[in-house]
Amino acid sequence: MSARVLFVDDETALLDMLRRQLRIRNQEIEAKFASGVDEAVAVLESWEPEVVVSDLRMPGRDGTSFLAEVAERWPACARLILTGQYDSSRILDYARVAHQVLLKPVSVDDLLGTALGLAALRRVLTEPALARITGRLRSLPVLPEVYVRMRRALKSETSSLDELGRIIAQDPALSATVLRLCNSAFLGVARQVACPVEAARILGVENIKAMVLFHELFRSLDPGQEKNFGLESLRRHSQRVAGLARCIARCEESDKKQVETCFLAGLLHDLGQLVFIENFPEEYRDILHDVGSHARELRLVAAERRAFGASHAEVGAFLMGLWGLSPDAALAVAHHHEPSRSGDAGFGPLAATHAACALEWESFNAADADEILVDTDWLGEVGCLERLSAWREACAGDDTETENT
Repeated sequence: MSARVLFVDDETALLDMLRRQLRIRNQEIEAKFASGVDEAVAVLESWEPEVVVSDLRMPGRDGTSFLAEVAERWPACARLILTGQYDSSRILDYARVAHQVLLKPVSVDDLLGTALGLAALRRVLTEPALARITGRLRSLPVLPEVYVRMRRALKSETSSLDELGRIIAQDPALSATVLRLCNSAFLGVARQVACPVEAARILGVENIKAMVLFHELFRSLDPGQEKNFGLESLRRHSQRVAGLARCIARCEESDKKQVETCFLAGLLHDLGQLVFIENFPEEYRDILHDVGSHARELRLVAAERRAFGASHAEVGAFLMGLWGLSPDAALAVAHHHEPSRSGDAGFGPLAATHAACALEWESFNAADADEILVDTDWLGEVGCLERLSAWREACAGDDTETENT
């Protein structure tokens, strides 16, 4: 894919290095550079990029006020904060002006890869309704500290899977969850796993990171919300969809990276519901009550859009973008109910997640024939419809729901 990107930073050495690297790498990025806000605004007045990457602290006007102006005057631009001074308590402030935060020091590969990922997500992230919702939020989930520690450890030249296991082992509740999931049919591990270090070795980096993030997100919610929102049911549903998405990807003989991306998308596909529960508990409880259980999924999306302007799918993708998670997984989350809106073609995380949601619904709601969640027209357009029966058969034999999950 290609992208138009504007880089804004008062560190001219960084801009010069990016110019050199882009020439050497011959990547499909059309880039322009500005060493300050005034210069950047002048560039924007004659050339509109898909992504604006801005330092947070610069002489004169800072990056926050600059990106706020970009959001107002050029709302179709995705916006990325690049900073060495990240404050997790300000995530809501960042979310109101930017779609993602990247910490310095950062490798060229990570910076350019993130810019390309934001360009892919731009159509979702720049929806006006998301900006309106962000303005109403009291809080947003932050990346859990244990997850941040794992990401930092992975950047070390001496990092290993054993180190990730040792980080998990420091938290008894997290350790218990990871081992319980690892030893259930959920991931299909052939033998009993006894400790987090062993789990990390068997499952690999991305699966472990996904499980840690999932566990910590649910742990951060008020336990008192369980009665109103059925959080345990939501957690189990997300686990089942992740397992089925992973099964479908394996059925298609996807490579390891794509299998893990499908797993992550399935696990976080309802992330936006947690944002609604946390910020609009009474309003969202009424929506869930009005929707009821009959034909619930499609009616829920429509009800969310009437109330908030966007559904949990778009809000979840927005938060994944803000956290810097896989753009392919975020796109799958954004469109898992309505894949035809994505412009996606061929098999990938979206097809796996969409089908997994539909098949999970079928397995628990066989009597509700009025709601057919799978979009057979779209699956036909992307060349996957003929594979649906094989996926259904594979998933039927892949028991992702056990007493231990």
